[in-house]
Amino acid sequence: MTTSPDGTIPAAGRGLGVALDALSVATAAELRTSGVVITVMAAGAAEASVGSSGGTVRAWEQLQLDVGEGPSRSAFATGLSQAVPDLESDDELVRWPGYVSQARRAGLRSVHAFPLQLGASRLGALTAYGSRPGHLSSASLRVCLAAADRATALILAGETEWCADDPGSDDVFQLPSEVYQAQGMVMTQLGCSLAEALARLRGHAYAGDLTLTELAAEVLEGRTRFGPETPVARPPP
Repeated sequence: MTTSPDGTIPAAGRGLGVALDALSVATAAELRTSGVVITVMAAGAAEASVGSSGGTVRAWEQLQLDVGEGPSRSAFATGLSQAVPDLESDDELVRWPGYVSQARRAGLRSVHAFPLQLGASRLGALTAYGSRPGHLSSASLRVCLAAADRATALILAGETEWCADDPGSDDVFQLPSEVYQAQGMVMTQLGCSLAEALARLRGHAYAGDLTLTELAAEVLEGRTRFGPETPVARPPP
C-alpha cells in the first residue's frame, strides 16, 4: 500500500469510496450484523478506513488504532481471519487487553476480521461488528471471504475500473443512495463489477415496469435477490 510522504494513507478517491461503501452496506445486510468497515493499512501503524456501512462503525474501528491492537490489526499482521464471537470472554481479554476493555464499553459484543490480501501482499482488513455475541455460520463466512476478495480487487484497481468511459459522466454519482446500496448488494450476490450490477438492476427494473428506486427498495428489504438468470439492461436505442 502506497503511503504519503508523512506516512499517512491517502483517502480513497470518490469512485473507490462509493464502491467500498456500497460493498460494506451489502455485506452488513447479508450478515444482518451491526456494521462492516474496510480499512487499508501499511507498515508503521498507518491505516485509514476507506469504506463502511455507516453509523458508528468507523468509530468502532478507530478504537483499534487508538489502542494499537485488535482483530483488524491482527488480521492484517498475520494474514489470518480473526474470530471474536464474544468479547465478554476472558480469552479475548488476554489476546487484546486494551482493545477488549474499550470495545466492551462501546457496546460491542462480537468482531470478525478478514485480511485483504493478494498472495503475500496484505492491504488491510474487512471487519464485521456486532452488538450481540455469536459465531458466523458457514454461509456468512463465505460472504465475508468473498467481500474481502472483492474489496481487495477494488482497492488494487482503484477508481478507474469502476468509472464510465467518460469519468465525468459516471452516473453512480447521480444515483440515490438506496440505489447504489442495492447496486452493492447485487455486486455481492452475483460476484460481478459495479457496472454490471447497475446493468442488472436496470434490466430487472425495465422488465418489471419498476423505477430503479422501487427495485432498490425491494433488494434492500430482501424481497428481490439476483442470480445469473436476472436480465441485463437493454442497450440504448
